[in-house]
Amino acid sequence: MRAYNYIDATIYNIPWFLIYSYNGFPLYHMIIRKNTTLYRHLRQLGLDLKDSKVKGHAYVENGEGYVLTATNYRYVVDGNDNLNEWLDFSIIRPDDTVTDTLLYVPVDRFSVSVDSYHFGNLINYQNWKPRQNVLDIAKRYMNP
Repeated sequence: MRAYNYIDATIYNIPWFLIYSYNGFPLYHMIIRKNTTLYRHLRQLGLDLKDSKVKGHAYVENGEGYVLTATNYRYVVDGNDNLNEWLDFSIIRPDDTVTDTLLYVPVDRFSVSVDSYHFGNLINYQNWKPRQNVLDIAKRYMNP
């Protein structure tokens, strides 16, 4: 689905529409930053989270069949014209009571507030410091 075809899509929220339009992310072996909302919810569900080789992250070891899906996108513009956005997520798993189907049941729901200006700020950021080692690798492989 093309996010820019949605009503209310702007440069600031297209990435959120991309997440919302996707059918879900399998949690099995997903790498998750520690001490985030998702991390806390997975711990509450009792999923086995192991330390990742990525510093400050963990991965879901026993979450086979579990899926993280965005279920709703909400926004409000306050009296000062500030945009406030939220994504509602569900964690779902296959329904054990029905065989030979792909029915899922929700096991948890939560909301995450969104920094509405994060992507616009990244696009307009002026003080990038290039990492020379990455540029050298790119030059070697990309024939500029």
